[in-house]
Parts: sequence; structure tokens; C-alpha cells
Amino acid sequence: MRKRVALHVEKGIQLCKKCFERQGFPSALSKKIGVAPDQCEICQGMIDSIPGIAKKISYDLKGYEFDTFLVGTSLPQKILDKEDEIRSKYKIRGTEAIKSQITRMITSEIVRETHKAVNYARPDITILSSLDTGEETITPRSIWLMARYKKAIRGLAQRSSTCNVCNGLGCAACNYKGSNESSIQSLVSSYFGKKFRAEGCSFIWVGSEDEKSLVNGTGRPFYVEIRKPKKRKISKSLLKSFPVSEGLTLKSLQVLQSRPKSIPQFRMKCLVYLCGVPQSNVTKESSEQQSKIMTNEIESKFKDLSVQVRISRKFRTVSRKIRSVKVMENHENHPYVLDIDCDGGIPIRKLVLGNDNAVIPNLSPYISGYVIDPELPFDVADITLVESNSDKMNLSRQQTKVPRWPRIEPESSEDAGEDYDEVENANLVN
Repeated sequence: MRKRVALHVEKGIQLCKKCFERQGFPSALSKKIGVAPDQCEICQGMIDSIPGIAKKISYDLKGYEFDTFLVGTSLPQKILDKEDEIRSKYKIRGTEAIKSQITRMITSEIVRETHKAVNYARPDITILSSLDTGEETITPRSIWLMARYKKAIRGLAQRSSTCNVCNGLGCAACNYKGSNESSIQSLVSSYFGKKFRAEGCSFIWVGSEDEKSLVNGTGRPFYVEIRKPKKRKISKSLLKSFPVSEGLTLKSLQVLQSRPKSIPQFRMKCLVYLCGVPQSNVTKESSEQQSKIMTNEIESKFKDLSVQVRISRKFRTVSRKIRSVKVMENHENHPYVLDIDCDGGIPIRKLVLGNDNAVIPNLSPYISGYVIDPELPFDVADITLVESNSDKMNLSRQQTKVPRWPRIEPESSEDAGEDYDEVENANLVN
């Protein structure tokens, strides 16, 4: 049967040996009736160029660190249509398509050249080869890290701002980066960019502080995506505490398997520095009022107190908890310093000054005649990550066998990711 069909096909069309074999014909018969690859009506000599394509890709891969890879191919549509036409005419079914064969052949050649393994689920590098143009695109998988930073100098902003000269396009004033270089974001991006020879970094911040504030204790946690890294191996020195620049130190670095599905809630301790109201801001009514800090009321009323925080950009109100507020007199060259222990997501300025009643209740009625020092607003003493209710629920489900009936639905994504969406606790920055 195969021979009769092959003779019939031989009279009607011209195919090379590989294309005949792909239609299910024996190798010996395909070799006998096959034509030269450049005369093939399907591949038009493309299969004959596969060793050269694979060799070029293997050479380009020498600049990358990787253990696994995956190949994808793009073929001219006319080649795919021609094979479909022939298979439909001669009723050939259940055999490998030309695109699958070319992809498999390129993959085998690269394995032989590089001695690396193929991974279909999570490759270190993805290669897309366009046989139409002869070009290939190499895309390394991003590396996700979690770390903490400690800031020992004032005047260093957390996030980069757009360059005022070029408006983000890149110029000599911003070193052609489009943003200011004096920020934690730019310094960490530059550091990891050089270490991993990466295209860039994206950040997810777990809260933020004033640019004039210090970050002490264990540091503020954050997530960073290292995009298109050419180097993947992480040295042991990076897993320890190491300086990025003067006054900025990274520590507790962890390698994540993928982008975090949710941002953890956190608890923060901070010191807020108070000073008297500047004379230029003193009104007739405020001058008649006596400057006074109601220490007893503050420490008693704001112990284990739930406050309502209004999220203006979300048009909603959320509940957060204040563990304690302690008043310290004549501390750090200030008449009063507030030692606040509270949940993350509470804007400290609005909590203390009561701006726009964004936090209710707030401390403004109890600090008459005092404001936050504009030159030394507040310092972060420590930040502790808190396991959320959704994490506890998932852990209990893993440890307990849940019957198939009734089905237990997971908590909504809105509740689980509350801190991620609210109060700018975590923002993705490119």
C-alpha cells in the first residue's frame, strides 16, 4: 500500500527525503524517490540549513549562563500551507508536522553542541528562531530576588524620579537613563545590572519612607525582578550583607522561584521627631493655645487601637492596628519623640498630623503646638513581616486532608492581596 501511494505521490509532487519520511514513508523508499532539498516543494531546502542555524544559535549562547533551554521556531506560512495541501490531497494523517520536525532537529543539534538539557516547563533560556529571516531571539528567564535594605544616610529617595531635563527620554544630565541616579532604585538597579549583566530591574516595594528618613534594624524588605540576565549564578557573597553604595546596604538576599503571588503584610516600628510650630506658621488662634503633649492620653488611648485608614485612590477605607505609641522627652535633640509600633499601611504623617482626616483617630488633638520636624521627619527602627490570614489558611489546608465534599473555596484575591493594593505598600516600578 505504501509503495503504491509513494509511486502515485512521486508522479504528482517532488519532496526531499526528510519530507517523505515525515509523511510516514520508510527511509529506504524515501531516499529512492526523494529529490534534492532545494527542489522540495514543502521545505524548499530549509531542512538542509538546520545544522548551520543550530551552530549559529549555539555560538550566540556562549555569552549566557544557563543549564536548561527551550527552542521555538517560526516558519513562512506558505510552507505550512503547502504541507497541509499535500496531506489533504493524499489523505496523509497522524504524522509529524514540518514545524515540529525542524524544532526537534534544531534542539537536538543545540544539545549536542552545548551539552545542556531541554526543559519544557521552566527553561533558563527560551530561543525563538525565525527561519524566514534567519534571525533568532534569545530570552533569559527573569531572576526574582527578595532582600532588605538599610539606609544610613539622609536625602536618599527610595524610588527614582523622571529627569526634569529630558522627561525620561535620556540625556547627558541623567547619564542617558531617563531618571535621577540618587535613589535606592537606581543604585540597586545599577548594582544588580552589572552583577548579572541584565537588561534592567523591576521592583515591588514593601512600604516606603521619607527621603530624609533612615532605615535601621533588619531593614526594609523588597522584591526585585532582574530582567534578561546573561549571568545566573549567584555568589555566596551576595547572600550575606553587602554595601551597594555609601550609606546603603543590602542583606538577607533570597532567590525566589518566581514572581511573588502576594505581598506580605508587615509591622513597623518608627521614631517620629516633633518640634515646635515654626513662627512663620503661627496664627493668632494657635498662638493663644498652649503647646502641650498629652503623654498619658496618647500612651493609653493608642494602645492596641484599631484605626480607619482612607485610601484616596481606591475610594475605600481599611482597618489597621496601632500596637503602642510611647512619648519620649528630650530625645535626639528634640523636645519630644514618638515611638510608634503599628501595622504597615498607615501613613505616618497623616497619623501624627491628622491631614485630611485620612487616619481616624489620629494624634493631632494630643500634640497641640507641635509638628513633625521637616528636616528630620521620622526614622524606621525595624520592620517585621507578618503571616497573613490567607497564608495561614493555605498552610492548614496543606497539613489537613480536606474531604472532596463539601468543597472549600479559597479566600478572594482581593482580601489576600489587601496590602499590595492599598496605601502604596508595594508598587511595581520599572
